[in-house]
Amino acid sequence: MGERQAEADRRAEEIEAKAREEASRVTVNDFFDRWMKSDKPKGRKDGGKELRRQFEKDVLPLLGEKEMKNVTRADILNVTDTVLARGVNRMAQSLYRPG
Repeated sequence: MGERQAEADRRAEEIEAKAREEASRVTVNDFFDRWMKSDKPKGRKDGGKELRRQFEKDVLPLLGEKEMKNVTRADILNVTDTVLARGVNRMAQSLYRPG
C-alpha cells in the first residue's frame, strides 16, 4: 500500500507541476483581458475604456503575444519609446511607472 500511495503522490505532483507550467504561459493579451474583467478598471470614471484604448494601440501590438514571464524591462521601454516618438509624453508616463 505504501508504494501505491507514493506513486499516486508522484502523479499528483507531476499534474500540479504541469498545471503551474501551463499557467506560467499566460500571454500579455490573456493577462490584460483577465485584468480588464476584474473590478479594478471598472472603478475608473470611464469604466476602463481609455485604458483599453491605450493598451490596444500601444502595448498589445508589441507585447500581446509574449508570455508574461518573458516580458523584460527592455520590452516595456520599447513600448514607452514608441509612445514618446509620437510626442505623447504623459501617456508614456502612465504606461510605465518604474517601481
